[in-house]
Amino acid sequence: MLLISFISLTEYLWLLKEATAALKNHKSKALLYLAAAVSDFYIPYDQLAEHKLQSSDGAPDIKLALVPKILAPLVSKWVPQALTISFKLETDPKILLKKCHDALNKYKHRIVIGNLLATRRTAVIIVTPTEQYTLELSPDDIAAGVEIEAKLVADITRRHEMFIAESASSE
Repeated sequence: MLLISFISLTEYLWLLKEATAALKNHKSKALLYLAAAVSDFYIPYDQLAEHKLQSSDGAPDIKLALVPKILAPLVSKWVPQALTISFKLETDPKILLKKCHDALNKYKHRIVIGNLLATRRTAVIIVTPTEQYTLELSPDDIAAGVEIEAKLVADITRRHEMFIAESASSE
């Protein structure tokens, strides 16, 4: 497992590109668990203020740019045989599943882990092109200090083992 720390969006995108280059030859044994909470918007580096903003200048006029969508080239070009997993965090439960399915259709990867801001520590929805199911902590799990990540990692490990076996049988 490679845990990558980063500070800026530019650093994250560069490190992700480098990591995928290193993983490409591992084919189906590579698993990308893209859990970074990257905002949808950012301020491009060339538009950042060089010095501290002065309140005497009045309220700043800030224009945000859309974060480049790199999941499509990651899946189709950088590591096409890897098991790629992305996350979708929402605040509105009515749109979560649609957003998860939209991401699968748009980026053509294999798993989206959906979660709601209000319940992100106790429940996640696993969405694939063919199924969806919820992993949830029981009251006993919560009392015992179990974290949702324990169930999630066990589930993803099982899925990755199946993915490797299926990929090997189709070669």
